[in-house]
Amino acid sequence: MTGPRPIRQSGAFVPGPGGPRFRLVSEPAQAPVIGTVVFVPAFAEEMNKSRRMVARLARLLAADGWLVVQRDLLGCGDSAGDFADATWSSWLGDVEAELEQAPSGLPVWLWCHRAGALLAPP
Repeated sequence: MTGPRPIRQSGAFVPGPGGPRFRLVSEPAQAPVIGTVVFVPAFAEEMNKSRRMVARLARLLAADGWLVVQRDLLGCGDSAGDFADATWSSWLGDVEAELEQAPSGLPVWLWCHRAGALLAPP
């Protein structure tokens, strides 16, 4: 039996319309990336109640070779703006921005959690 493979996690603020967004990236530390998973969070208390399990799954996916990106949406806590500043189109823009940054030529998956599934592009 082998132990868990090492991962690397980094957090940063990235520019976005209306101010910076917090972005957490989990990736394999010693293996090539096999694809990207973009996490689209649940809303408000739904996310707060599941934060531990989301973090755990992100680390497991990274250990399996996936680049996992978790972006805090406008007005939702760690990013710029108050909740009153958030709009549906700004949240859709945040999801699209992450999808556009995914490395080309590799699979890209959306991991939508509860109300975050409503933001999945058609």
